Amino acid sequence: MSGNRWDNYNWPPLLKLVHIDQSELKGTTATTGKAIFALSHSIFIPLIMNLVFCILLVPFYILDLQILIQLASVLCATINLCVIPVWGFANYYFAFRALLAHSMKHCIAYIVSQGLMCVFFAWMAFGCFFNSNGLLRLVTIVVSVAFGHSGTWYSWLWGVSLFLVWTVIVLIETVVWIGYIVFSAFCMARVFQQSYFGRAAQIAGVAARFT
Repeated sequence: MSGNRWDNYNWPPLLKLVHIDQSELKGTTATTGKAIFALSHSIFIPLIMNLVFCILLVPFYILDLQILIQLASVLCATINLCVIPVWGFANYYFAFRALLAHSMKHCIAYIVSQGLMCVFFAWMAFGCFFNSNGLLRLVTIVVSVAFGHSGTWYSWLWGVSLFLVWTVIVLIETVVWIGYIVFSAFCMARVFQQSYFGRAAQIAGVAARFT
């Protein structure tokens, strides 16, 4: 769009790499823009939550060889906290361009990229490797408790306590990550509807009335 100064770099606030101005979105696209903004910026919440949980679990394995795996989980969670928000901000820019300029390529870029991010969300919700505290993690914990105890009452008590802690963490993370999958699907559908493809469908519908 000629009325938008794409070379007026103003975002992110300090780096100023691209042009994003939410006030340029009007009507329903403004609401969608706010949803995209919320999705991209709130991603810090589950990532920080995941890192905190990984750190809290370290003392439970302080006398176990699994401490190495848990420390690796902390490292992975830290890397995710540094990388995933950048990915989310890129998606925010794709969506903004798609909504404001009705850009087909930016719409496709957003749908594909955010779709791949949903795969990451799903892995965090259901996976069980390193910092992924998903539903499958409960299976590994049950096996660990069942075969990793020494047979004494305090060994069983420790195993059950660890299982309860893991259960709370897994349920919280699973619910939160599934929530982000649903939110992402909503945003992708809105961007698809209100950008190039939605506009093309509207034009085709209007043209069909005169044929």
